[in-house]
Amino acid sequence: MIYSLESKLKKLCVGCGACQGICPQHAINLSNKNGFLSLSVNPKKCSGCGLCIKICPIYHAALHETPAIGEKDIIGHYNKIYVGYALDEKVRWGGASGGVITVLLLKMLKEGLINGALVSRMKGPGVVEAYIARNVKEVLEAQGSIYFPTYAAKQIRDIRANDGSYAIVGLPCQITAFKKAERLFLDLSERVFIYLGLFCHHVNEFWYLDYFIKKIAKMKLEEVFEVSPRRGGWPGFVQIRSAREAKEIPFFKFWGPLQLLYLTSPIGCLFCCDHTNVFSDLSFGDAWLPSLMKKDTLGSSLIIARTSKGSSLLKEAEDEGLISLREVTVKELFESQNAIFYKKKFASSARSFIQGNFNFSLKNYVQLLPLINAKIARKNGFRNLIYALPESLLGKYAFILYKLIENH
Repeated sequence: MIYSLESKLKKLCVGCGACQGICPQHAINLSNKNGFLSLSVNPKKCSGCGLCIKICPIYHAALHETPAIGEKDIIGHYNKIYVGYALDEKVRWGGASGGVITVLLLKMLKEGLINGALVSRMKGPGVVEAYIARNVKEVLEAQGSIYFPTYAAKQIRDIRANDGSYAIVGLPCQITAFKKAERLFLDLSERVFIYLGLFCHHVNEFWYLDYFIKKIAKMKLEEVFEVSPRRGGWPGFVQIRSAREAKEIPFFKFWGPLQLLYLTSPIGCLFCCDHTNVFSDLSFGDAWLPSLMKKDTLGSSLIIARTSKGSSLLKEAEDEGLISLREVTVKELFESQNAIFYKKKFASSARSFIQGNFNFSLKNYVQLLPLINAKIARKNGFRNLIYALPESLLGKYAFILYKLIENH
């Protein structure tokens, strides 16, 4: 039973942290092992209760659900869609895309609506910390986008153990896990005040940080002591510091062909079709609109207001002069986030494959390529090849792949 639980979970793990946070026996451990997410179950502690399987945001969906491809299914329920940004330029500059989440967290803390917020920060190269921010300093330390597993949902345990009201900032997998946990534990649902969801294409396995430092930043890994989240306006940069130098690497060099090809992705991310965080009260992502990309250097968020609570919070912040909002259309949302469609296609084919319902057609084979890429990148020999290949060649492969997917 213990082996069965471990084998089922680890193959599809995306590092949300929920199983670790919900296990009553503290039997589950998540870590970075040789550059990859590692999930282990202590057989001496595990009681075989199966709560970890029940709460996993990927396991049931991958094995038993077929995603629908309609527009409403892709976006989820919403009231309105906006482009917005913080009017405090320092806060706006410090974020990855507009600083609106930071403004809302500070507002809720100041007004006593929440006692803390679940957020994440980089603590060092390959070291990410999810924590409860309870003051201005701790909120500001969480600014920026990390793009690596944060195990944030393991904080379910601490939130249940401490009275108060909390805002949850998380990826789609993390918020899905929290929602599943709410159905199991009434005390958790009483503590969560609001969910602020982040758009997500996929996270990166930790080996990519090694690649990024060595091949793109051209620095020595053993000398690096700090890697920042993405921040610094739009499109922003990732800062790497060693005792000898500091470099600011533009975001488009950080997020490049390897990510677009899913070579750096955990396997489980290929079964997720929730790009826009459909279970949140408010969803936030980069506003990749051509009209903004030409002139916006400070950053703007694409915001989906899904609930009355989320809509009211946004409106109050706008009325108080804290943020700027401009309503946009669904068409503009899709124009800004065309990866929504790709992710649905990938997930549909990947789920069909693992469920044994795969239709052996050229279309489905093409849409299965990202899953194949993620699997072969786990092989040492292939990763050595990735290190050896010029990025320009990988970029051409990414271009061809997406053209194929567009036409299938």
